Amino acid sequence: MNNLTPLDIADLKQAVAAELAQRRCAGADPSFAEERGGPEALYGLTGAVNIHAALGLPLGDRATRTRWAARILAYRDSDGHFTTGEGPGHALHMVLGALNLLGEPIPGDIGPLAPRDPGALEAWMEAHDWQSTHKELCGQTIPLLASSGMVSRPWTARFTQRITERLPEARPLETWCQPDDPPWRVISCLYHVLSAFDAGRLPYPKPEQLARRLLDLHWEEAPDTERRTVCTDGDWAWLLLRLSEALPHHAEAALDAIRRVSVRRVQAWQTDCKPTLSRSTHHLYCYIWVTAVFQSCMRDHYTGGYLRDTLNDPALFRL
Repeated sequence: MNNLTPLDIADLKQAVAAELAQRRCAGADPSFAEERGGPEALYGLTGAVNIHAALGLPLGDRATRTRWAARILAYRDSDGHFTTGEGPGHALHMVLGALNLLGEPIPGDIGPLAPRDPGALEAWMEAHDWQSTHKELCGQTIPLLASSGMVSRPWTARFTQRITERLPEARPLETWCQPDDPPWRVISCLYHVLSAFDAGRLPYPKPEQLARRLLDLHWEEAPDTERRTVCTDGDWAWLLLRLSEALPHHAEAALDAIRRVSVRRVQAWQTDCKPTLSRSTHHLYCYIWVTAVFQSCMRDHYTGGYLRDTLNDPALFRL
């Protein structure tokens, strides 16, 4: 590990910018597809905004950014929602982040998807699909939690209570997931719940139980063949970093584990970056925010400039 050649962010920036240029849609600017030669897509547009912001690429003048925002907003359906395969909550999450990065106003008819009334919140949370990875819970509550004054103390108290009740001490493996779920799914469930807590700077529920669950996965030892998403490494590292802030006694073990995964990621990019560059525009953005998380704590593994983690900045998701 001591002989690791750092990943050059300047080279990564150049490679990703060149790839993104191949995804511009002809005849409309700025317009982006999810893949080369494909049609314009909502996540092509929002992914491109985030890639520009994360890498420090120019987003254009005011007129360009206004046109970019208009193209994103054109994807609202008749109910005023944004729909993708990931669900309306995740789509709203991505749209709000892109609009705020562009510096464009959030239209008044784009509202939160979770109820603001504490009484209605309970029924809404009961109706949530607790067998999912909780992307919708995250996407629908983050805009409320990140926006000052949008929810009351009774609301946050009920939200916290209902989430905490689903961490039974007698069954410590049920961390908003099934006890026999594969590692990638355990990580995803934990990330999407705690990122909502992070948006409101709420104390994490039962952090010791959560930290132990993550550390016991030994994700740093997972082979390359282990199933994962583009975000799994980043979700896992972000969780360990945040939980270590609350539980400093876990910091050494967490950082040692993160270091091992960072080495694997740096070497994978340097060996062959083409598989990463061939991902969808949205997933290419995911690769970048994940790399930003590792750069933030493993500075000796990266050189050549700063990456911005736009996904884990709650201020970007304010209404």
